[in-house]
Amino acid sequence: MRTLTIISILLFMYFIVLTGCVQNLPRGKFQAEEPGDIVTLDFTNSGEYKVYVNGCLVDNGIFSIHGNEITWETSTYCKAKGSEKATYTWTIDNDTLKFQVKGEDNCGSRFDDFQYTYKRVE
Repeated sequence: MRTLTIISILLFMYFIVLTGCVQNLPRGKFQAEEPGDIVTLDFTNSGEYKVYVNGCLVDNGIFSIHGNEITWETSTYCKAKGSEKATYTWTIDNDTLKFQVKGEDNCGSRFDDFQYTYKRVE
Protein backbone atom coordinates (compact mmCIF):
# COMPACT_ATOMS: atom_id res chain seq x y z
CA MET A 1 0.00 0.00 0.00
CA ARG A 2 2.84 2.40 0.83
CA THR A 3 4.43 1.81 -2.59
CA LEU A 4 1.13 2.58 -4.30
CA THR A 5 0.83 5.84 -2.34
CA ILE A 6 4.35 6.91 -3.29
CA ILE A 7 3.73 6.08 -6.96
CA SER A 8 0.46 8.04 -6.87
CA ILE A 9 2.20 11.09 -5.40
CA LEU A 10 4.99 10.94 -7.99
CA LEU A 11 2.48 10.63 -10.85
CA PHE A 12 0.53 13.59 -9.49
CA MET A 13 3.68 15.74 -9.32
CA TYR A 14 4.64 14.67 -12.85
CA PHE A 15 1.16 15.65 -14.07
CA ILE A 16 1.41 19.10 -12.47
CA VAL A 17 4.72 19.79 -14.20
CA LEU A 18 3.44 18.58 -17.58
CA THR A 19 0.23 20.59 -17.45
CA GLY A 20 2.04 23.85 -16.82
CA CYS A 21 1.03 24.47 -13.22
CA VAL A 22 4.70 25.09 -12.55
CA GLN A 23 5.90 27.77 -14.97
CA ASN A 24 8.99 29.79 -15.62
CA LEU A 25 8.75 33.49 -16.20
CA PRO A 26 8.79 33.85 -19.97
CA ARG A 27 11.62 35.86 -21.47
CA GLY A 28 11.06 38.59 -24.02
CA LYS A 29 9.19 41.88 -24.20
CA PHE A 30 5.87 42.75 -22.59
CA GLN A 31 3.96 46.03 -22.80
CA ALA A 32 1.34 47.80 -20.72
CA GLU A 33 -0.51 50.95 -21.62
CA GLU A 34 -0.71 53.30 -18.67
CA PRO A 35 -2.60 56.57 -18.90
CA GLY A 36 -0.41 58.60 -21.26
CA ASP A 37 2.48 56.10 -21.34
CA ILE A 38 3.50 52.77 -22.82
CA VAL A 39 5.69 50.73 -20.44
CA THR A 40 7.81 47.93 -21.92
CA LEU A 41 9.50 45.22 -19.86
CA ASP A 42 12.32 43.25 -21.47
CA PHE A 43 13.42 40.05 -19.66
CA THR A 44 16.60 38.32 -20.90
CA ASN A 45 17.70 34.71 -20.48
CA SER A 46 20.70 35.91 -18.47
CA GLY A 47 18.51 37.37 -15.69
CA GLU A 48 18.73 40.99 -16.73
CA TYR A 49 15.78 43.27 -17.32
CA LYS A 50 15.14 46.68 -18.84
CA VAL A 51 12.16 48.98 -18.41
CA TYR A 52 11.26 51.48 -21.11
CA VAL A 53 8.64 54.23 -20.91
CA ASN A 54 7.55 55.49 -24.33
CA GLY A 55 10.69 53.92 -25.81
CA CYS A 56 13.16 55.55 -23.38
CA LEU A 57 15.19 53.36 -21.02
CA VAL A 58 14.26 54.30 -17.44
CA ASP A 59 15.51 51.30 -15.43
CA ASN A 60 17.61 48.18 -15.72
CA GLY A 61 19.05 45.58 -13.41
CA ILE A 62 19.10 41.95 -12.36
CA PHE A 63 16.12 39.76 -11.44
CA SER A 64 15.80 36.28 -9.96
CA ILE A 65 12.95 33.79 -10.13
CA HIS A 66 11.88 31.40 -7.38
CA GLY A 67 8.71 29.55 -8.38
CA ASN A 68 6.08 32.19 -9.10
CA GLU A 69 8.06 34.96 -7.40
CA ILE A 70 10.29 37.50 -9.09
CA THR A 71 12.77 39.51 -7.06
CA TRP A 72 14.23 42.69 -8.45
CA GLU A 73 17.74 42.17 -7.07
CA THR A 74 19.18 45.38 -8.50
CA SER A 75 17.57 48.45 -10.04
CA THR A 76 19.38 51.55 -11.24
CA TYR A 77 16.28 53.72 -10.83
CA CYS A 78 15.17 52.44 -7.43
CA LYS A 79 18.73 52.42 -6.05
CA ALA A 80 18.84 56.17 -6.61
CA LYS A 81 15.57 56.36 -4.64
CA GLY A 82 17.00 54.26 -1.77
CA SER A 83 14.87 51.14 -2.33
CA GLU A 84 16.47 48.73 -4.77
CA LYS A 85 15.15 45.26 -3.89
CA ALA A 86 11.52 44.04 -3.95
CA THR A 87 9.64 40.78 -4.53
CA TYR A 88 6.44 40.24 -6.51
CA THR A 89 4.42 37.19 -7.42
CA TRP A 90 3.66 36.82 -11.10
CA THR A 91 1.08 34.98 -13.19
CA ILE A 92 0.83 34.49 -16.92
CA ASP A 93 -2.19 33.41 -18.93
CA ASN A 94 -2.30 33.51 -22.75
CA ASP A 95 0.70 35.86 -22.95
CA THR A 96 -0.87 38.21 -20.37
CA LEU A 97 1.54 38.88 -17.49
CA LYS A 98 0.41 40.26 -14.11
CA PHE A 99 2.33 41.12 -10.94
CA GLN A 100 1.34 41.42 -7.28
CA VAL A 101 3.69 42.90 -4.69
CA LYS A 102 4.74 40.53 -1.92
CA GLY A 103 5.13 42.54 1.25
CA GLU A 104 5.89 46.08 0.18
CA ASP A 105 7.86 47.92 -2.45
CA ASN A 106 9.22 51.25 -1.27
CA CYS A 107 10.13 52.31 -4.80
CA GLY A 108 6.85 54.00 -5.67
CA SER A 109 7.39 54.32 -9.40
CA ARG A 110 8.15 50.60 -9.78
CA PHE A 111 5.14 49.73 -7.63
CA ASP A 112 2.95 51.89 -9.88
CA ASP A 113 4.29 50.26 -13.06
CA PHE A 114 3.49 46.76 -11.82
CA GLN A 115 -0.18 47.46 -11.12
CA TYR A 116 -0.90 47.15 -14.84
CA THR A 117 -1.43 44.12 -17.06
CA TYR A 118 1.31 43.37 -19.58
CA LYS A 119 0.88 41.71 -22.98
CA ARG A 120 3.66 39.89 -24.83
CA VAL A 121 4.97 41.86 -27.81
CA GLU A 122 8.03 39.71 -28.71
